Amino acid sequence: MNTTVGVILNQGQVTERTMTCLKLITRMLERGVHVRVYAIDNATHHTSGSTPFARAVTELIRSGGGRGALTWLVDEASAECFGLCENQTKGVVLGSASDLWNIVTASDLVLTLGVDA
Repeated sequence: MNTTVGVILNQGQVTERTMTCLKLITRMLERGVHVRVYAIDNATHHTSGSTPFARAVTELIRSGGGRGALTWLVDEASAECFGLCENQTKGVVLGSASDLWNIVTASDLVLTLGVDA
């Protein structure tokens, strides 16, 4: 049986915490964990454009992250608010509050990162 981990991101700045979270996701995927990320609020910026963070997410999605599986969802309402719906990196899926609820209820463990002040 595979473990599923939900990761909820809402911190918009790329910091040591967000980069560590990306490394943690990478390591979980290498160990066969299924990871479902939901980015909301300012975190929708992480996968827009061609930033190093966005490129790293694209590579993880493309490669399948090793033995695990990665689904990266971005809250559509938040992305729309920032004008980022059309600028998300390849492989990122626009999601809704029901997707967030599904991640939380279907995961064996849920991690949250950051609260922008």
